[in-house]
Amino acid sequence: MISLHSRQDNNLVWHEMRQTEDFLASEFSKLSVEERSEALNDIHCVGEELKETPEMLEMLLKQFDQTARQVRNHIYTVAVNQRRAFFEDSSFQLRFLRCNMYDVHQSVRQMVKFLENKAAYFGKDKISREITIQDLKDEAKELLLSGLYHIQEGRDQSGRVVLYLLNDKFGSSDIVTMVVGIYYDMTKPGETFVSPGITFLLALMDAVASFPMRYSALHICLKPKNGSLALSNTLLHYTLNLTSVHTRTRTRIHYGTDMELQYTLRRHGVPTESCPVDIDGNVRGNILNDWFQKHEAEIRRLNQRMANQMQPIRPQDVRPQDVLLGRGYRVQNHPGNFWFRNFLLAHRGEYDITPRSRRQEISIRLTRTLIDNGTRFLKQDEGGEWIEADVEEAEKKVAQLFRTFRKIL
Repeated sequence: MISLHSRQDNNLVWHEMRQTEDFLASEFSKLSVEERSEALNDIHCVGEELKETPEMLEMLLKQFDQTARQVRNHIYTVAVNQRRAFFEDSSFQLRFLRCNMYDVHQSVRQMVKFLENKAAYFGKDKISREITIQDLKDEAKELLLSGLYHIQEGRDQSGRVVLYLLNDKFGSSDIVTMVVGIYYDMTKPGETFVSPGITFLLALMDAVASFPMRYSALHICLKPKNGSLALSNTLLHYTLNLTSVHTRTRTRIHYGTDMELQYTLRRHGVPTESCPVDIDGNVRGNILNDWFQKHEAEIRRLNQRMANQMQPIRPQDVRPQDVLLGRGYRVQNHPGNFWFRNFLLAHRGEYDITPRSRRQEISIRLTRTLIDNGTRFLKQDEGGEWIEADVEEAEKKVAQLFRTFRKIL
């Protein structure tokens, strides 16, 4: 879609972006009628959730595990030797399977590429755990908060997360500074700094393509000027070649002013009320890093809870509203466990009608509700002392009980 002010502008845009536009059109034309309809629904934010069944996931995870065991890659071998359970966890593997629309071989290839990038940028000692804010250098943190990256407060019509990457809201010198910041973060001690060029930018695109993110739709917004799109065309064509067919056929490029682009996004089902840029092109600094501040607050809260978890709880200090993790008559008939089961039964209807791909969100939300209202999830350590379980263990308990309800009720 082109939204410019003159036929001459249209001709210039098509000339400079023809390679990428033709590539996207060619990919879309290869789809069947049904596949085109599904792609258009996703582009306009009215697509359906992924359809999954327990049997399907069990089969895919088994195939993923079998394929991964055949991988002959040094980084993957190092990672598995460090912490096999991390890579065999279904939640980790499903990220790549869902990202690649359940193509097992492509999912495993992407996982290996992801681990290679993780080792290159953060070190081999960090490949077997999640990367956190604390792992970033000061230059990378500055880039993160520069406005380049923004998670919108509101979601699209289908309830999906809206992610913005803004790369033209700063002066040219600032753009160089930000790119240098990324590059500096990737250099190794003792290396001579070299100004980033096309090779670096392409390597950066290659790294981004390894992230296990499934794009329901990709809307690329450009504000063209005469001769300004040649580099964009090269980078976009290269990057889109790295993505899956699913992503390429759900990509649209829009051209125009800030106002025109926001109207276009709105027509495609993307809310613009909490867009980080207003219709005049000004950055909304007051909301730009809200997502990060909320994330930091949650991390502080979790760290405090982890500190509290290290303190043993005397038997007489176990409260009636606490939930005990474990087996046995006394545990299962503890007053808190009895109330906990009734609480989840009251939400079973909501859980059952929710698509499988979003049921985890319910488990997380209900767990946080319980914890925020004073419920503690307790487990016994090796010495038999009661200690507080972490949030992930509590979430797994909630999800496990919901699955049990479906089997026996």
